[in-house]
Amino acid sequence: QGTPCNLTERGADAPDALQDAKLKHALASLPEASRISVTPSGLDHPEPPARLAQDDTADAPAQQPHGNLWGTIVHRTLELAVNRSAWNEAQLLPLAAQAANETLPPQLSAAERRMRGLEEKDGAPAQHLAAHAATLCRDILRDGSALRTLLAGGGAVTEYPFWLSADDAADPLYEHIFRSLPGCRPDGRPVDLHGVIDLAVRTEQGWVVVDYKTDLMLPGESEAQYAQRLKTAYTPQVATYALVLSRLTPGVPVRLYLCAVALGGALIELAE
Repeated sequence: QGTPCNLTERGADAPDALQDAKLKHALASLPEASRISVTPSGLDHPEPPARLAQDDTADAPAQQPHGNLWGTIVHRTLELAVNRSAWNEAQLLPLAAQAANETLPPQLSAAERRMRGLEEKDGAPAQHLAAHAATLCRDILRDGSALRTLLAGGGAVTEYPFWLSADDAADPLYEHIFRSLPGCRPDGRPVDLHGVIDLAVRTEQGWVVVDYKTDLMLPGESEAQYAQRLKTAYTPQVATYALVLSRLTPGVPVRLYLCAVALGGALIELAE
């Protein structure tokens, strides 16, 4: 069938380049999958989340913790805290330590430490990040906070997993997925949707979904601008959860919120 491109030997890297080209050609020749697999976090972000840029700032000066691993530590600490009704810092610290130890690799390079807002003087990364996470979660879960008030009003389900299939083009879930999926148009293939809802609280009025966000505020950004940026970036993802719960519990209303960690756990309501 011929080669996919015409490569000539150019030094020691030529075999790697040839192998890469063969691999790409082989992948392109694979038959199209009969189903499409999607996660809500993979849906289109009209405005790129700040954390995507934050994860690549290895040369940036150390600052407050940030990045995907930090987000995982905060999510896990909040999950453990809600499940155990652990609200004060003394209760939260061992939970944050557990979250950090579960999340962090055994060793972090100097660049990786900077990417997570760590300086050399910060000592053991897991211990340092656990202390930060415990303090942060203490403020988010303080008595009278928006999240504590919500939790007091119903039964909480943390890390709610789901797996659904959508194959009807008239299904609102199917329509939403393709409307929010970059570069993909409906072609008749069924969609398998899977993911995890950070927090779902069942109240007398219906479901309340909360999705934790650890994006940092940008320099010069006001709280109102930050909140609007989060809403723009994450509405396609979180709106999916409303459709998922509507499928699982028909007729039950769903309200959607982002929990902005950078704003002390403020809840930002989203339209369905």
